[in-house]
Amino acid sequence: MSRKLCYSFVCLGKQQYSSRHSLHSLINFTSLPSYSFPMKQFSSFAEYGFRRAFITLAAVFCIFLSVINIFVTSVAAPDIKGNLGISLNNVSWLMVAYLAGSVVGMSAGKRLSGLFGRRNLFLLMILLFTVCSFFCGNASGLQGLIIFRFLQGTGGGGMLMLSYNVIIESRLTPKRVIAQVFVVLGMLAGKVLAPPFAGYITDNYSWPYVFFANIPAGAAAALFILIFVRNGPYEKATN
Repeated sequence: MSRKLCYSFVCLGKQQYSSRHSLHSLINFTSLPSYSFPMKQFSSFAEYGFRRAFITLAAVFCIFLSVINIFVTSVAAPDIKGNLGISLNNVSWLMVAYLAGSVVGMSAGKRLSGLFGRRNLFLLMILLFTVCSFFCGNASGLQGLIIFRFLQGTGGGGMLMLSYNVIIESRLTPKRVIAQVFVVLGMLAGKVLAPPFAGYITDNYSWPYVFFANIPAGAAAALFILIFVRNGPYEKATN
C-alpha cells in the first residue's frame, strides 16, 4: 500500500507537465485498499460525532498543505529566479526535491508509527514541515533552498500518509471506502488553489511568504491533531 500511495503522490506532482493524467492519478489513489498498513491496532481508533468531524477536518487540511506545497514554487519561480539569481531550470529542482522528500516521509511514516505512536509521529512530521518552511523562506541560495525543500517534503509526505491513516481509522470498516473521498478532496483542493494562492502572495508580498504562510497553518494543524487524535501504537501483523 505504501508503494501505491507514494506512486499516487508523485503522479500528482507531475500534473503540471501532463494534465491528461490528473484524473488517472486520483482514480489510482481511490483504488487503495480500505486499510492503512499491514499492521494491526492494539485497540480501535474509530471515532464518532463531532470528534470524528474535527479529526477529518484536521487531516484533510494536512493533506491540503502537503499537496499545495508541491506547486507553489512553480508559480513563484520568476520571483525566486530574480531574487536568487538562478535560472528557471534550477527552480524546477525545488519541486523535485519536495517530491523526493515526500517519498521518504511516506516510507518513514510506515516504519515509525509503531515506534512513536501515530499522533506523536504526526506531530513530529508537522513540526518538520513547519520548521523547514521557515528555513525555506529564509534561504539565501539555491543549495540551501533545495535541502530545506527536501526536508519540508519529508514532513509533507509523512503528513499525507498519516492523514490518510487517521481518516480511514476513525471510521468503521464498512464506511472506510467512502472516507477516501475526503482524501481526494484535500488533494484536489491543494492542486486547484496552489496557483491563485502563490500568485496572490508573490504579487502582494514576496516569494518567501509562500513558505512563511505554512507556519501559522502548521501550528493550527498541530493543535487540532494534539487535541482530537488519539495516540496509540501498532504492532506488525503476523501471517
